[in-house]
Amino acid sequence: MLAESIGGIQAIITAVEEAKSACIELYDSSIMWHLSPYCEDFITYRALKPLLLYLNAANKQQFLAVVIGSIVINTPLGAVSSELTLENILSVGYTLISLGMLDLLGYHMSLDARHLKITSLGGSVVMHVP
Repeated sequence: MLAESIGGIQAIITAVEEAKSACIELYDSSIMWHLSPYCEDFITYRALKPLLLYLNAANKQQFLAVVIGSIVINTPLGAVSSELTLENILSVGYTLISLGMLDLLGYHMSLDARHLKITSLGGSVVMHVP
């Protein structure tokens, strides 16, 4: 803590730990890449070759990716959570999980009555969103 006084006005300056904003994850059945802005969550990463990759959104907006790696996300599973490791995830401005890529890897998705359930190749439920 640092106290300063200027012209009779006193200010106390203290260090404040910056709160990490909540991670927002979107699930999409048509995109073929996992995307994330949370570089600190990458457990492995490497530079892309070529060094830049532009992704085009439906609204024609382009997103630049320069890193590819893997992260572990916590997925809701009823009253608890489950960990899901995503490989070949590109670092961009938001997190978007490709259900199509999970399907290619052998995961099973079911969507009914506004519930999304993801089951691993081994049969374990890794996510259930009510």
